[in-house]
Amino acid sequence: MAFPTDPGNIEAEFAVNSDMTILLAEDDEQVRKFVSTLLHGCGYHVIEAIDGIGALQKARVFEGTIHLLLSDIEMPNMTGIELAIQLNKERPGTKILLISGLASGMLVLNNGWQFLPKPFLAKMLRDRIRDFLAEQTPITEHLPDSPIADVPPIAPTLGVVNIEEPAAATRDGSNCSGR
Repeated sequence: MAFPTDPGNIEAEFAVNSDMTILLAEDDEQVRKFVSTLLHGCGYHVIEAIDGIGALQKARVFEGTIHLLLSDIEMPNMTGIELAIQLNKERPGTKILLISGLASGMLVLNNGWQFLPKPFLAKMLRDRIRDFLAEQTPITEHLPDSPIADVPPIAPTLGVVNIEEPAAATRDGSNCSGR
């Protein structure tokens, strides 16, 4: 799987993304550096870890909000799915985006989690993260005194994602706003 070492010529939207923190868990050094460079270029604060255990430890000591977990699924010591489950328990407001280069198969995701197959275009990753982070939270979180907030949550649904045909990786020179 080949990823470019440079994510391309991108423009940062620091005013929009500079308060957003992404926890990146990826055991492949080349992919981790590529993704980290891309995210920094888009103005995100990035916490990097080489595996799930390291990511969980870093999340536990980080005092700010972690807006997104971006994790590879297959990693040593703790898988990305195990990491996502544990982080979801400890930081339920953190969004989960899983990535994987699995050749084929099906992946079952918890409600609200998303998946992106590797290899991917820099633009695809950037746009997926931007759009995912821009999604609104449920209305009950905005209206804590509302009677709707007292309704017990519906059991989470599961989604199945077919991961048989990953996209090709290339250098992408578009800016962080997708324009």
